[in-house]
Amino acid sequence: MPVVMKIKIEFVMGMGGNLYRFRSVENLIGEYQELEKQQIYFAALDQLNDPMEGTRRYFWQGDKIVWENFLKHYLLCLEHVILLSRLTPDNKIITKKDIPIFKSERDLPTDLYRERMDCQH
Repeated sequence: MPVVMKIKIEFVMGMGGNLYRFRSVENLIGEYQELEKQQIYFAALDQLNDPMEGTRRYFWQGDKIVWENFLKHYLLCLEHVILLSRLTPDNKIITKKDIPIFKSERDLPTDLYRERMDCQH
């Protein structure tokens, strides 16, 4: 007879939550002793028998202005990181702290630069 175990987990983003997993009594107190060890095995995505298990669906909503600004900002950040990678020594590791998430077209040094990045209004 399956048993439902409630497991308290901490998500990466710092939000708490509950995860429920059906376990047989054999898994809990039998061969795997999950209850005694306080451990539960979770298979990797490539080991699951249902191809839809573990998939996520993302829906992006927004009008044309939102998408244009999103893409423009992404390109500004990408351009910055590419230049940084070309101008720094090979042994320098570029981290997410090096990505200028608040960079905008106002931060570009010249009108020609803004025109080439197509950021002028």
